[in-house]
Amino acid sequence: MMFHKIWSCQARLSKKKILASFFLVFFFFLSLSCSSTPDEKQDDQKRIKNILSSQLSSYPTKKAFKKGNPANTKKENQILCKINGKAIPLQEYKDYLYKYLGEDYLENFIIDRLVSQKADQMGIKVSSQEIETFVGKRLGKLIAQAGGRQALVERLKSRGLTLKNLMDNMRKSAPLMVKLEKILLQRRLKKDFLYKAYLQKFGPKIKVQHIWYPYESLYALAAEREAKKLGEKILKKIREKKITFFQAVKLYSEANSARKNGSLGWIHRDKLKSPSLVQALDNLSVGEISPLVKTDYGYHILYLKDRKGKYCNLYHIFISSDYKRRLKNKDMEKWKAKAFQDIRKLYDSIQKGETSFPELFISKKEDPYIREEISFRRYASDLEPALEKEAFALKENEISPPLRSAKGVHLFRLVKKEPPLRPFDQKCLQELREIVKYQEIEDKEIIGFKENLRQTSKIQIFINRKKQ
Repeated sequence: MMFHKIWSCQARLSKKKILASFFLVFFFFLSLSCSSTPDEKQDDQKRIKNILSSQLSSYPTKKAFKKGNPANTKKENQILCKINGKAIPLQEYKDYLYKYLGEDYLENFIIDRLVSQKADQMGIKVSSQEIETFVGKRLGKLIAQAGGRQALVERLKSRGLTLKNLMDNMRKSAPLMVKLEKILLQRRLKKDFLYKAYLQKFGPKIKVQHIWYPYESLYALAAEREAKKLGEKILKKIREKKITFFQAVKLYSEANSARKNGSLGWIHRDKLKSPSLVQALDNLSVGEISPLVKTDYGYHILYLKDRKGKYCNLYHIFISSDYKRRLKNKDMEKWKAKAFQDIRKLYDSIQKGETSFPELFISKKEDPYIREEISFRRYASDLEPALEKEAFALKENEISPPLRSAKGVHLFRLVKKEPPLRPFDQKCLQELREIVKYQEIEDKEIIGFKENLRQTSKIQIFINRKKQ
């Protein structure tokens, strides 16, 4: 399970990486198809295989170079392939890739080298047997996920790959993955890590009442208001004939259908997911434009071009109420400040004796706050570590001041604190060592280790950076 988690964390690709991978494969097959003789084809295949296997792990990013001044190579005139008899230099291929490879590749390259350096410092070696064990475990998991060996083979075949391709790629990644697993295991066996595991499994336990204001509640409310305001503005312009419906589609609609003049095509009324859209459609006559229609995703303006029974030739304008689209960063900071002020008012009212935490906790009054009673040990809750620390520092019935987190603003009241299940002694230490050896490595442990490694390392980049 450790290998699986490390592999899955490493294997996550951004959209840029997926696009880059597509072009790598494209160049590979294109070059093979353009070779003029069987001997040239075999030589080209070997050359390209070697090039492609090294590019993704060590390739610098576009931002890491001056425009028009790419990294020097030992063989500046090395030929990648021939297309219709015309030689394509390797450097031209690299320049082309600069358009698609982002900052992530340089960061990944740096992190991979840091992991290797750390492994060398710790005297960690990887044997061929460990590599084969990694490949075997990973392959076994993929076979299980696919529903059998033959099912995996068929799935790979549909992507133009073979089982051998898959295993070769896993063998290339295995040394780094095994090193990382060994580093994390040695790290887990240190006393400070074991004490953290002790607190998580056997340490003191607390029960708290928790009232908090999630930022997303405010963001969603603000974004919906903005979307509604924009939708009303658009509809007013259409009603006053300042713009046509189809002009409004091009100017304002945020749906993919905007590329087709807002057309949803001929659609059955029952296929519309939102009841409010169905109701608005039923109230429309052919040629009419609807009022503003609210759904869970935003606001819509419908235009019914034609109707045949329950099938409608429908057009629409869509304004999203997703706060990530609607709000700017400065707006979010403003709403974060409001959340803190609102929670601060609750805290002040408790301190003045105007109300009590238990009264607020059981209040049926409609408000945006989330209330929950939770019990947990240290490092064993969904709360951020800093919030856990503040909660554990409370005395029974004590109320925390307003506390900020990445998700919102919080108030805690300590209801009860239970003592540890057992002391942190040598016997406990030995048991914990056996537990953590086989404990599944989680993504957050890998990410946290890599971030710490990056922050505590001295990294100098000597190639000039220039924004494109």
